[in-house]
Amino acid sequence: MLKPIALLKTVAFAICIGIVAPGVSTAEEPPDIGFARLEEAAKRIASHVAELLREQKQTAIIVEDFTADPPLRASGGTGLKQLVSNAMKAEKIEVRDDAKFMLFGSFAISE
Repeated sequence: MLKPIALLKTVAFAICIGIVAPGVSTAEEPPDIGFARLEEAAKRIASHVAELLREQKQTAIIVEDFTADPPLRASGGTGLKQLVSNAMKAEKIEVRDDAKFMLFGSFAISE
C-alpha cells in the first residue's frame, strides 16, 4: 500500500504522462480532435488516480487547478481541472474540498 506522499508522486507522474503523451491538435487537425485527446487523457488520469484512492480506502479527492509554465502565459488550467473533475466523478470518486488527498499539476505544450 502506498504512503500518501508516494501516492501524490504517483499521481503527479500520471498527470505528466496523461496530459503530455496524447499530444494536442496541430494546425492540420480540427480543434475538437485536440479536445478529444485531452478528454481521453483526463479519463486515463482519473482511472489511475481512482485505483490508487481505492487502495487507500478513499472515496474523495480535491481537484485543484493545473498551471502552465510561466513562459507559456496559458490559462487552460481551469479547463483541465474541470475535465479531470468530471472524469473523477465518472469513476465514482467524489470531488470535494474536504478530501484527504489533493490532485493538482502543471502542463506544458510540446510539438
